[in-house]
Parts: sequence; C-alpha cells; structure tokens
Amino acid sequence: MKNKQQGLINWIILIVIALIILGYYGIDVKKIIEKPETQENISYVTKKVIYTWENYLKAPTKYISKDIILDKIILPLIDKVKIE
Repeated sequence: MKNKQQGLINWIILIVIALIILGYYGIDVKKIIEKPETQENISYVTKKVIYTWENYLKAPTKYISKDIILDKIILPLIDKVKIE
C-alpha cells in the first residue's frame, strides 16, 4: 500500500512541476484545454477507450478477476484459513 501511495504522490508532484514549467514558458493550459479542437480530441479518445473496454477488455478482465483470482486463489485461501 505504501508503494502505491508513493507512486501517486510522485505523479502529483510530477504534474505540478510540469504545470509550473509550462507556466514559466507562458503556456496557458486552461486555454489549450478549452479549445474546441482539444475538446473534440478528448471526446474522441474517451469514446475509443470506452469502446475498447466494453468490446475487448471487459469480459477477459472480469473472467480473470472473478473466475481465476477470486474463485481459484482468494476463496480457497480464505477457506483454508477458516479451517485452521
């Protein structure tokens, strides 16, 4: 858990530093994000990610997480701990 928190903190620090550097060079991130072209690009990418998730990744992920990890690893471990 600690490594995940450190990773998240590192990402936040990296983003803040990147925003400071962009601001130093006079780049207005808000203007860039509010441009219609940028909004269209974000919308396009979001739709493609959702489509890919729904049509290609969701079923295998659910199968791996439930049928393999949960049913074959975690639940047997819990039962074993309960028996002992």
